[in-house]
Amino acid sequence: MILSLIALVVLIVFSTVIFYHYYVKITFEKWLQKSNPKYPPAVGVRTEIILMLKGLLSATFCPALTLYLMGRQKLHAKSHHQFFNPTPFAVIADEYLDQFVRALPLLILPALIPVNMDLLFFQFATFFYGYGIYLHWGHEFSYPDAHHPIINTSFQHYLHHAISIKNQPYHTGFYFKIWDQLFGSVYPREKCFCIKCQKEKGQRTHDEFEKLEKPDYSILLNWNFWFNHTLT
Repeated sequence: MILSLIALVVLIVFSTVIFYHYYVKITFEKWLQKSNPKYPPAVGVRTEIILMLKGLLSATFCPALTLYLMGRQKLHAKSHHQFFNPTPFAVIADEYLDQFVRALPLLILPALIPVNMDLLFFQFATFFYGYGIYLHWGHEFSYPDAHHPIINTSFQHYLHHAISIKNQPYHTGFYFKIWDQLFGSVYPREKCFCIKCQKEKGQRTHDEFEKLEKPDYSILLNWNFWFNHTLT
């Protein structure tokens, strides 16, 4: 319980710090690295955070209650992939069953083999939550860029959210591209619109940035905003 709580706090802190730096403190230079040129509305960010907390708390701390409520259709969750323009808060904004299955290694591995629980949680947080925050960061590094032959970057995961459709998923891999390369779910290179390709086409100008709508995320600090769905 304590380890799960620590992981939750660390996840929220890291996501909040990155969100503040890249989504609240917007600059032209940061925008040049953003996969989707638009910023998500505060309402969408609120949905990400609420879904993240509901799913993680119920599935990690109260799995039996989660399954009970799901069986009686008391819990209704929206798909993780509704967030086509995700922020770091979307990393585990997922359905209840997905959260439950995701947490199973923390139960199954210690039951099968002797495991240092502290190390297990550290590895889980680092390789899943840490890399997951990067994938949902919404921005791209200059290196590794979207054209790296091996590493699945934040742009690939943005494509996974933004353009995947039923029966045509793209970039379902988490760390590496090999799985998508094997099963034909790589987005065509000639259609690439990553930051690097956009800049080569002369896109992402300062004039575009000036005309861009920049959401006021300070409303997320308004207590009433979390309970009033009509407030914008």
